[in-house]
Amino acid sequence: MERQFSPVLHILPTGLRVDIELRRQLPGRSGALLGHKILTFPQLIDALSKDLPTKAKLLPHLGQSLLLREYLANPPKADRKRSSYFRSISEPGRPGLSRTLLKFFGELKQALIWPDEFTRIIQSGNGTDKQQELAKLYQGYNKELEKGGLIDEFDQQRLILEALRSSDIKFSFLEGVKELRMDDIYNPSRLQFEIVLALTESLENARVTIPYNPQRQDAFRFLEETVWMFERLGERTQKFDPVDMFTITPEQSGGLLPHILANIFKSPEELAHIKPLPPDGSVKVISAQGLYREVEEIGRKIRRLLDQGVSPEQIGVVFRDLSEYGRIVEDVFNRFGLPLYFRRGSPLNSSPLIKTILTMIEIIRSQYARDMVLKFLNSNYIRLPWKGAHEELSAGGLEAIVLESGMIDANSLPWEECLARYRKRLERKLKE
Repeated sequence: MERQFSPVLHILPTGLRVDIELRRQLPGRSGALLGHKILTFPQLIDALSKDLPTKAKLLPHLGQSLLLREYLANPPKADRKRSSYFRSISEPGRPGLSRTLLKFFGELKQALIWPDEFTRIIQSGNGTDKQQELAKLYQGYNKELEKGGLIDEFDQQRLILEALRSSDIKFSFLEGVKELRMDDIYNPSRLQFEIVLALTESLENARVTIPYNPQRQDAFRFLEETVWMFERLGERTQKFDPVDMFTITPEQSGGLLPHILANIFKSPEELAHIKPLPPDGSVKVISAQGLYREVEEIGRKIRRLLDQGVSPEQIGVVFRDLSEYGRIVEDVFNRFGLPLYFRRGSPLNSSPLIKTILTMIEIIRSQYARDMVLKFLNSNYIRLPWKGAHEELSAGGLEAIVLESGMIDANSLPWEECLARYRKRLERKLKE
């Protein structure tokens, strides 16, 4: 029986998009789709890596971190002449250095700047001691990988790129593939871009789409670098046509939404000349008493849609400010049994400790305003009571003293002078 493979290699940005596309291609709700080549870019790398002739093992992120920490703590004799700067911040208990260095090395590799090339750049440009030390660390870390017969994910991609360019290796996964499709791709690295280019050289046709609307450059500016990258791809290969690259068209929705979006920021004078449209049910406005009621109404609507068979990925909710809505959304959605995941986590300034630290900056900005100083001193992160000459001073007692002293801020009267005057008043009262 001859094996049948799809002639189209279809790369999508996320695993969720892959699942949606697979379900779309299934003839019914159940069954199996065999021979497809619909996957994400990391899945493509995993599939192609199976045919690489190298015996090196892929080291996961945790292993990379442990390897680099060990190298920083116990470098080979030839590499022990590290500057005092890196020696001081590579002590045990400071894992941040290894994470930062790994991220930096990864960015260099994704830009196709390998250790030898980076060293040459630093030396040719009369780099600083710190830059030269970074180059040595980059070289040393890569040598440790080679010594252990290991590679990281970027070394793996490099090997695949070299194999695709040489044409010496026949990738079994690419058997029968004639066309490459990449949909909704944004911000690929230089290394990924070169892999895509090498793939197109062995195929008959290539098509890339980017979620970009050239008529709304203000909103899609973050994608301009990706657009330029793929537009220039047409100059390097005849198998790629950038004409149909943009898939976003302005205002595809029907009903009142295009009308609202076109006029929402116009002044009352401009709106006076616009004829209102009758309601058609496409846009609904709800009234709620407070944020909780508002989110609960949203949760009920989503729950009804899910019960009607609508897929979760087809539902989107846009909030004005997640720092206000985040915890409420998490609580309400969990109660309603709605799938929820915050990719960015809670805002940093929602942490009580961070708020206390930021209060110190606000104290200086406010010219040592009384309320800001008391807010800082009353924080749970400030150790009170303070021991005075005769008795302990609690936060409440300190606040009472500040209020009785008449302190407002440093512009009105410096703290030292205000408290000194208050002390003299107390002394006079004691003498009386």
